[in-house]
Amino acid sequence: MDDFESVDPEQCDNLRKMRSYTAEELEACCLSFELNSEAVQQDFVVDSRKRQPTSIELKPGGSDIDVTLDNLEEYLQLYAQHRLVGAIHEQIDAVREGLAVWLDDELRAKLRRFCTIAELQLMLCGVTEIDVDDWQSSTKYDGGYSAESDQVKWFWAEVRRMTSEDRGQLLHFCTGSARAPATGFANLMGYHGQQQRFTIQRATFAVEQPPVASTCFNALKLPPYATVVVVV
Repeated sequence: MDDFESVDPEQCDNLRKMRSYTAEELEACCLSFELNSEAVQQDFVVDSRKRQPTSIELKPGGSDIDVTLDNLEEYLQLYAQHRLVGAIHEQIDAVREGLAVWLDDELRAKLRRFCTIAELQLMLCGVTEIDVDDWQSSTKYDGGYSAESDQVKWFWAEVRRMTSEDRGQLLHFCTGSARAPATGFANLMGYHGQQQRFTIQRATFAVEQPPVASTCFNALKLPPYATVVVVV
């Protein structure tokens, strides 16, 4: 239930309130160990093959088992487990298959022994807060630009004025990832799994056009604007 709270805090709170119900109040809810989209008003009970709502038994014979005070905790546990795992098992299997390309059984076993969930998430997804100093110091310049170019200085000044969310969107626009590498921007990886530092490249197209990104190469093509233009 604690894990489920991070996914759907409102629904988790509603489920926890059931622990204070009397036997009569719980019986009036007409709940069983079977879920369907219409009854629970959720879209996580779907037959992926038919792409339509369906019924899911939380345990064998669940449609014939009413939820009572005696089995309420089991119901809450199975409900949360379905939301977190069962409803997306196909996607989880696909992720596991993709990770297996880089993480074999032996390496996965080591990660389970030595890494916490938070550490593994950091390795896979990067850090949420973007360090602009690290980003700027790890950036390369191309096409005639340098760290002293006016356009480059304007760019970094605007980045520093951005909110964390906007910085993430900018990074996603340029690299395809909204998070910075866990080991810093100096270790930013490119499309082919090789180190590819963020690059600001002088664009050759007209200055009337907005910047263009090449995410495969972590590059931002920035036109040689004559002045700073702030769009509100």
